[in-house]
Amino acid sequence: MPSPVTECVVITFKPGVDLETSGTDSAQVWSELLATVAKQPGYQRSYWGHQLENPNIVLWLVDWDSLSAHQTFTSSPSYPGTIARLLPLTEHLHLHHFSPSVFPPRILGSAPVIEFATFYGIKAVD
Repeated sequence: MPSPVTECVVITFKPGVDLETSGTDSAQVWSELLATVAKQPGYQRSYWGHQLENPNIVLWLVDWDSLSAHQTFTSSPSYPGTIARLLPLTEHLHLHHFSPSVFPPRILGSAPVIEFATFYGIKAVD
């Protein structure tokens, strides 16, 4: 049986992009993106927030039933149009997946602040 995963999306938005003020174009694009992703088969929940040190950076964590569930969405006909609306608002976008030691990672929805670190080139510890 496939393992659930969390997709970690780090988005650097262009200065002045406002995701939270209702009625702005950028808030509408963001809201539509969140709604589209939430409708996908295998989607469980998501959390997002602005980095405290740089509010132009958003961390978006999306829980999926499996990596293949997310890949099915990214291969779907609706994906290119969905992402095409977001990209003009961004300077940089990076995503990767991980399997939390406790799933679902509910603390993400209740903690007032989280710190998220990604380490590359580290050998696994048994």
